[in-house]
Amino acid sequence: AALRRAEELAAAEAATEGVFLRMEYLPRDTCVDTALHHYSGLTTFASSNPYLTTKFMGELGYAINGVNSYLYHSFVAPADSLFGLRYLVLEANLSSHPQLKKVDTVTVMDPETGERYTRYIYKNLTALPVAFAASSAVRDYEGTNYAPFDSQQALYESLSGQSDVIYEPLDVQAATGGSITDSRFQVSGSGTAQFTATVNEAGQYFAYVDCRAADSIMVEQYQADGTLNNSWSVTTYEPYIIDVGTLQSGTSITVAIDSDSACTGNIHLVRLNAEALDAHLSVLEQGGMLVTKQTGKSITGTVTAQNDQVLFFSLPYDKGWQVYVDGSPVETFPISNDRDTEVDEEGVVTEVGGDDGALLGAVIPAGTHTVYAVYRAPGLTIGVMISAAALLLLLIPVGKRWLARRAARTILVAVKTEGEDTPAESEDVPTEEV
Repeated sequence: AALRRAEELAAAEAATEGVFLRMEYLPRDTCVDTALHHYSGLTTFASSNPYLTTKFMGELGYAINGVNSYLYHSFVAPADSLFGLRYLVLEANLSSHPQLKKVDTVTVMDPETGERYTRYIYKNLTALPVAFAASSAVRDYEGTNYAPFDSQQALYESLSGQSDVIYEPLDVQAATGGSITDSRFQVSGSGTAQFTATVNEAGQYFAYVDCRAADSIMVEQYQADGTLNNSWSVTTYEPYIIDVGTLQSGTSITVAIDSDSACTGNIHLVRLNAEALDAHLSVLEQGGMLVTKQTGKSITGTVTAQNDQVLFFSLPYDKGWQVYVDGSPVETFPISNDRDTEVDEEGVVTEVGGDDGALLGAVIPAGTHTVYAVYRAPGLTIGVMISAAALLLLLIPVGKRWLARRAARTILVAVKTEGEDTPAESEDVPTEEV
């Protein structure tokens, strides 16, 4: 019911926000909630999910299985806004939030238990549209594994051309059982290692911890007097960014790594610089695409590019995508591509790959334009032509047999006609007596 209500709210503002809607629901019921509850979101688990898109999502801090799944766990404005996550349905009633605005409340009854429960609908005030004009530098963007805040910073810089630093790292210290240098930690042996950081400036804080060799990972947030305020158990094999919340100076964050042997991993604790995020978003919002029509395979809208730029689509890349600007086809390309280099025995370096990637990009000239993006399965046209040719080849012998039968019937009629005329002619010819 809450998801349907969010769709109604989005439909009411389609004239100014566009008809394309992406939203999420927490806590999730399954890893396929988008299919189960019929909504367009970020959570995806499908055998056909592109690997490079999954890898890209993992680099930005979403939980991934490393192959074909990425799951939504918590709201992170810089990442979620790039993907146009406009509405969020939560179990939590947030009194205030820097980027989320509560727009409605829905209370329903569980048909199985009879219990009533409430969900709160929030609008993401910083969400970008599904496509927007950006700097061509995004062609060269490369993410970093297990460093999501660095990856987000690099992506924003390549899109906006701005250098404002979005995340400010906290100084993490080893408390017991391990050591840490920058963000890289080491657990010395069996047991629990603890790492801690003190908040010196009020603001929004996030955590990301990865250590696949660990038995368990726990992130805890303490008040200034040492009282435990909140805690999160991290999935060791699918790390993701945790929204620790808005913290005051003097509070602290503790990370506990439990392992039965020595192991290494990464701890990232950061403060969001909201002003820096706004500086990047203000540039990208200028080139936002207003989607006026959407089908299962196409998107139509208008966009204004300040100069010759590229269109960033938060859609998985596939060679079947074709983009038209004012009716003319334009170049498409993969964002976060698979470009790599190979070195032969003689030391010659050769660039390979680059023709596949995570998200869809397209070239767009300066000015205001109508954009039409449509997906056509690769090889569809050739397949139709081959099928038509095969059908023609199949019909040729059939046609020959039909013509042969028709010719045979014509001859038979002719012979029959001759046979009927012969007796009449013979009656007029006198026979010779012997």
